[in-house]
Amino acid sequence: MRSQLWKTSKLVSLSRDLGLRHLSNSVVAFSGHNKWSKIKQKKGVMDAQKGAIYGKANRDIVLAARTGGSADPVKNLALAAAIRWAKEQDVPKENIEKALAKATKGKDQGGEHLTYEALAFGSVGIIMSVHALIIPANNDVPIHNIESV
Repeated sequence: MRSQLWKTSKLVSLSRDLGLRHLSNSVVAFSGHNKWSKIKQKKGVMDAQKGAIYGKANRDIVLAARTGGSADPVKNLALAAAIRWAKEQDVPKENIEKALAKATKGKDQGGEHLTYEALAFGSVGIIMSVHALIIPANNDVPIHNIESV
């Protein structure tokens, strides 16, 4: 490559000395991509990373709010830590609020706590404790769902 450049520069200087015009017959080399393709690749990677962080923050906040017993960060230390971590990761405020609303949604509706006793294969007794968030009009509906399991 270096010898080619030297030959080319020598040819250019020789043509200048003789007063001849130098015409280039080389092919224009395209790089095979444009600016948007590079941006699109970087943006895709960044969006995937953000999505993973937002999803993890959502799960952590919902889990902390449900297991901690309160949706108030002052009363629930695990929730406070999850919200602090989410803010450190630049999770939008709307996402945090949606996660808190999702965690408290089941508690606000109340629901009904049902206990079922059943005999499984081999005369094994099973006691199932079910918290129904949506109270059905007919109480036999949960029983049919449990029978199919």
